[in-house]
Amino acid sequence: MTKPTVSLFGSAIRTELWLKLFENASDNKVSVEVVFVGSVEPEFDLPAGLRFIYSNVKPAQCAYIAMLNCTGQYLFNISDDAYFTLNMFDFLYETANCHDKMTIVSANDERYDGPARLCKSNNRIPPGPIFPLGSFTSQSIWRKMGIAQKYISLYWDMDMAMRFYQAGGNIVHCESAKYREILPPSLFGCDSFHDKNMFYETWTTPHDAGEAQYKGVGAKRRINISSRIPNPSAIMPEDHLFETRSDLLTVSQGPVGSGGNWV
Repeated sequence: MTKPTVSLFGSAIRTELWLKLFENASDNKVSVEVVFVGSVEPEFDLPAGLRFIYSNVKPAQCAYIAMLNCTGQYLFNISDDAYFTLNMFDFLYETANCHDKMTIVSANDERYDGPARLCKSNNRIPPGPIFPLGSFTSQSIWRKMGIAQKYISLYWDMDMAMRFYQAGGNIVHCESAKYREILPPSLFGCDSFHDKNMFYETWTTPHDAGEAQYKGVGAKRRINISSRIPNPSAIMPEDHLFETRSDLLTVSQGPVGSGGNWV
């Protein structure tokens, strides 16, 4: 069997969306497969090129399993409510082949003007590095620099981007590859503030020590992103600080079987 050019993968439980997503993803010149992992089995036959693996673990772990089962030359992480404009993966493939191997190509979020960034720019803080909306890059890069086993949590894709920058990689934005998620982000009751705080506490540092670093209290305590700047001396990939955090397997991501479109 011929291997696909592009493998799309992710944590997924909304089976009613899968066939439409696969039809949408297949509307490209490059060959595409989809690999989903989650705790809800589809009640219909899957077409060739759409694979499902059952697993009742947390969403980021599901995404990790899906990544390891991809066979394409290039990989791209998605949610199961994704919508891709015509020839999106052709555009990503062409862009990737115009750059060196240590490049991630980001799709273009239709909701925003330009790419997402680590820190928002204002009159005090310059814009931070680009964050990818889906990371289109080679399978070998994904296996080496993808989801870190020491950071199995929400925002693993942002963590991957920061480690990629640290390793000397480049992230470029493909304006023609337009992508959106149909449903609002949800993780079925998970407190995402915990994971977001954990990410920003590691990869950014306060811009002004006298400014409030958090908003809210208790379970709604969240980091004030507008007061942060990138931390150039953050952890290195081979010495990831999250290794000792037991909350990655407890508080993070909510209960098992709660896969959603966060990861």
